[in-house]
Amino acid sequence: MMSSPALEKLLIRAQSLGFIGPGPPTDQLKHAESFVSLVLASYSDPPTAHNFLDLGSGGGLPGLVLALAAPDWRGYLLDAQERRTIFLTEAVTELGLSDRIKVIRERAEVAARNTEYRSQFSLVVARSFASPPITAECAVGFLAPGGRLVVSESPADTEKSLERWPTKGLEQLGFSPVMINEGELARTATTELATKVSDRWPRRTGIPAKRPIW
Repeated sequence: MMSSPALEKLLIRAQSLGFIGPGPPTDQLKHAESFVSLVLASYSDPPTAHNFLDLGSGGGLPGLVLALAAPDWRGYLLDAQERRTIFLTEAVTELGLSDRIKVIRERAEVAARNTEYRSQFSLVVARSFASPPITAECAVGFLAPGGRLVVSESPADTEKSLERWPTKGLEQLGFSPVMINEGELARTATTELATKVSDRWPRRTGIPAKRPIW
């Protein structure tokens, strides 16, 4: 996957603003590219109408990388913080993505109940959003039946990753058992929404973090 010099410059700016963590931005970009490669490889014949949401996009990883790597896909970058969404909007414009990538400034629990976004996505990605139960609950309302949640996993053995994503916990939300995939630099946990999301999920703002379902 070819790196974008413009995106590299944007990530340097994002780090200076505190929107991505420590470590060389080029290394973080390479990790995001590895993550995106795993996502794309999981679709043998990705439809041109494929749409995605980057949950807690922050400095734009992995959402901006995915947008550049899949030029026929449409997507939304979701973040609750004003400064981050201003940066993301500027980044989308600078990268020439404004025709198919939009930015949402809202809490995930609120946006997931907005009819414009609820059950509208076939893919939700998350890189550094929250713990597995919080991420799964906040993501589920955005997915259509059969849609996928793909989350970046830190380096660990498969058994430990599976423990972080227990099947019984995922079943409460309507998700299938998780699959762990290994890339050159990234590792992902992937699960699919098996049925239409229940009206129960997600719970109101802050509750997924205060009372995780597992």
